[in-house]
Amino acid sequence: MTSKNEISIKAVGLRLKNVRKSKNLGIEAMGKALNVTGDIYYNYETGKTMVNLEALGALRERFDISMDWILFNRGPMSLSDREVLDNVLMEGGNIGEEMKSFLLLMNKDPVFKYQQLGNYYEYLKSHPVVN
Repeated sequence: MTSKNEISIKAVGLRLKNVRKSKNLGIEAMGKALNVTGDIYYNYETGKTMVNLEALGALRERFDISMDWILFNRGPMSLSDREVLDNVLMEGGNIGEEMKSFLLLMNKDPVFKYQQLGNYYEYLKSHPVVN
């Protein structure tokens, strides 16, 4: 078990896998995006090797991924999601605890987030808005 300030290589690997899957990329494509080979990226994702600083920088720049999230699982995955979440929570104090919890969960788990957005998109397609 790790403390809040310790990095778990296996947990970082699982979060990298979540990012890759949320972007619909294969291992080779994700490795290329992070300037490493597919084999090296696979070692990151499976927790055999810790992701290097250059790859972390590419992850942040190319995919808008928060280092706090990828390394420590703190805050939302995306830096832009952090801004949206902060604005909603600051300005929408009356949105209710259940909605706040849902928004926090969506930002913590990218697979869940994209599933929910996909469900919402399908709902909107089947329920057109009439002006």
